[in-house]
Amino acid sequence: FIFPNTPQLVQILRVFIFFLPVLVFKQSLIGILRGMQRPHYDKIEQSIIYPISRITLLFLFILFFGVFYSLLLATILSITVGVIFMFIKLKKETLILNQTSNNDNNNISSISLKEYLYFSLPLVLVPLINIAISSVDTLIISQYLEAKSIGVYSIVKRFGLLISIPLSLSSPMIASTVSKMFSQKKMNDFASIYVFTTKWSVFVSSMVFSIIFIYSKDLLLFIGEDFVQGDFALKIFAFSQLLVVLIGPIGNVLIMGNKKNYFILYSYISVLIGFTSIVYLTPYLGLLGSIISISLIFITVNFLCLITLISYYKIYPMSIKHLLSRLTTVALVILAHNIIFIQSNFLLNLKIFSVGCGSIFIIICISIYYFLIEKLTTEDLYILNKIRKRYTKK
Repeated sequence: FIFPNTPQLVQILRVFIFFLPVLVFKQSLIGILRGMQRPHYDKIEQSIIYPISRITLLFLFILFFGVFYSLLLATILSITVGVIFMFIKLKKETLILNQTSNNDNNNISSISLKEYLYFSLPLVLVPLINIAISSVDTLIISQYLEAKSIGVYSIVKRFGLLISIPLSLSSPMIASTVSKMFSQKKMNDFASIYVFTTKWSVFVSSMVFSIIFIYSKDLLLFIGEDFVQGDFALKIFAFSQLLVVLIGPIGNVLIMGNKKNYFILYSYISVLIGFTSIVYLTPYLGLLGSIISISLIFITVNFLCLITLISYYKIYPMSIKHLLSRLTTVALVILAHNIIFIQSNFLLNLKIFSVGCGSIFIIICISIYYFLIEKLTTEDLYILNKIRKRYTKK
């Protein structure tokens, strides 16, 4: 709601200076919980607790305060609620660890906690990278673009990130299973879970990508006419997110596979490359240069992580054959959709109905490919059963 380089920004910065210790504490909790192989708490806080509490508090405060102060208070309190949630979960997990150690009549508790802290502290840096990607880029871009273009950039990024949501949701679900397989040296199962998660994340993301790629202009027009200028930029960013999903949950696999330091190093390298390209490309290409730069961050970190995974473990997210067939399927579905729904002017006068029919067509076509051609294999069912059993025990 509030763009950089406006008077309101000064008030926000003054408030958040005093709130910084809470934010630092939150990043520490996230890192420690990830080290304890409980990354799903972070996802619950980000995807459920934070947005729901923020919207609820916003509607409550807006009755008594203005929009600006309501938004500010709702944001601060919702972050605080998330911190309290993760702190409670951390105490619970520590208690379980202590009880397990006491039952074994040994001193594993203190050793394990030290190991957890040693493992977790570097992971505190990962959320800081996420903050840099989600916020700092906008502050840099504000030096080169007008407020209107910054708004378009933010919306393009939000729509594009929808493509990688299936991967973000599935990664925490497999984290503990991946860690267990690695610790037991079951590298075949370790690889199978990675391939399985990538395959079915690509399935859902391919549908989302196709819909966003085809209807990018309509989606932006729904937000406002001024946002249509981001049509081509959205297509580029959407494709970069599809590439990220095709690589799979590489970050979690490296972290749980005891290669977290590589992931952190690559994250900082990619952010440096991305921010440098923002400074050089944005003055010449405007909004498009900013989107290309932010896309470079996502692509660079994931490709570097993939190279490391292949080098150490000889594990691939998919075969070249599957990669080509999945990309070809998406391309053919988009082409078929354009011929049927656009070139033939089918239901052109009923735009909303046409978008609905087109989206259903995309979902059906991609589902046919995955369930009739690639199919749910015996290995897929085996991995599903393994994950189900692990969560049933919990």
